[in-house]
Amino acid sequence: TRAYGVATPGSTIIVLPGVYTDYTSNWGLRLGRSGTAASPITLKSQVRGGAVIDGLNLPDRNQGIYLDGNYNVVDGFGITRGPHGGISIWGNYNQILNNDIHHNGNPASASAYGQDGVYSSESTRNNTYGGNYIHDNGRTGSNLDHGLYLCGDNEVVINNVLIRNAAYGLHIAGYTTVSGMKVYNNVMAHNGKSGIILWMAVSGMDIKNNI
Repeated sequence: TRAYGVATPGSTIIVLPGVYTDYTSNWGLRLGRSGTAASPITLKSQVRGGAVIDGLNLPDRNQGIYLDGNYNVVDGFGITRGPHGGISIWGNYNQILNNDIHHNGNPASASAYGQDGVYSSESTRNNTYGGNYIHDNGRTGSNLDHGLYLCGDNEVVINNVLIRNAAYGLHIAGYTTVSGMKVYNNVMAHNGKSGIILWMAVSGMDIKNNI
């Protein structure tokens, strides 16, 4: 939290192996700053999977990461035990890369809101999810909790492994029309409902070469 608090466009923060339980404003680790297209703000685990953002399943943590800035890169972290989900995205042009996003949203709850590995709001656009291992997220038996629950425009989902999430591996949700989604080269298995669902209003979906 301290390192990110002084970041400016072009900053790269290298995070050493360890377990980090930072939280801000009841939302877990909040990433609210913005880089630029040429100079994003990058948070990178020095060792892939070695730096773990742990929400501890505590009610004051909510999401593991709450991302409402633009042009951020989150690369190589373990993200676990966010009681209501792993990552919640409300900004644009962000990249979620090479993370192990698992066992988020597991505590029993009567909430009608999804408890997902990663969620993006319908107000977002141009976010990318690449090379992540997203597994074991959501409440047992839930129809609402998914590996990726994406509602934004022009999002790219590529080279991810989505396994054993409570409902769908990838839920594309067109509350307002989702357009320009690209879903390439992902592996989806053993999710509670199925691999992919397209729901409500969608346009220009390109789904290729997935297993």
